[in-house]
Amino acid sequence: RSTLFPYTTLFRSLFIALVCGVTRLTWASSMAVFGHQTQADGDSEEFTESSRHCPDNVYGITKSYAEGISLSYRERYGLNTVGLRIGLVYGQGKERGEGLFTEHLFDRPARGRDSVVPYGDDVFSWQYVRDVARAFILVNGRDETDQGIYNLPGTVASMQDAVGIVRELRPGVSIGSEPGVLGFPHRFSVTAFDKLAGYEHRLTPLRDGFAETLDRLRDAGGE
Repeated sequence: RSTLFPYTTLFRSLFIALVCGVTRLTWASSMAVFGHQTQADGDSEEFTESSRHCPDNVYGITKSYAEGISLSYRERYGLNTVGLRIGLVYGQGKERGEGLFTEHLFDRPARGRDSVVPYGDDVFSWQYVRDVARAFILVNGRDETDQGIYNLPGTVASMQDAVGIVRELRPGVSIGSEPGVLGFPHRFSVTAFDKLAGYEHRLTPLRDGFAETLDRLRDAGGE
């Protein structure tokens, strides 16, 4: 028996899993465990699953604590728990989180409105929501090692690259960018995840993911 718990109800869910006899549980951690650290320099640190946590807000602290709890349940009770560290997720339906700046990148252009996007000097690991969902389903119950926590892969691209793609897809819309850096981690190793998922996990090309997101948002807005 298995189940997926992709949100921060992990603490309650672990207990319920034990009571109900669930043996496999996959949940959403976050790159926020590393805090906001600018990685614009190509020689900057590449975060691995064992890199030191340095959360700088309540959300990141909670995720860091949740990873420890998850690994403890794995060791003590034999639950096959897998935590996937999520980066910047984009796609239709995003309603919360620091990545809400994607409203300026997608929502407004999708509806034919001009826009200005923040963090124009930053680089992100872009993760299409469909790819993230597939990853959770793919790895659920697979981890028979002591790893337990994995960095989830994405497509690394600058905000300027992202803005350029949207301009190509919506040529009739004016979309600019403001200077600034959010500093969310984008350089991290996904070697462990690739070993777990094998060749079954495929990332949607950035242009294809952006195009589908814009089309879905346009259709949802009735314009």
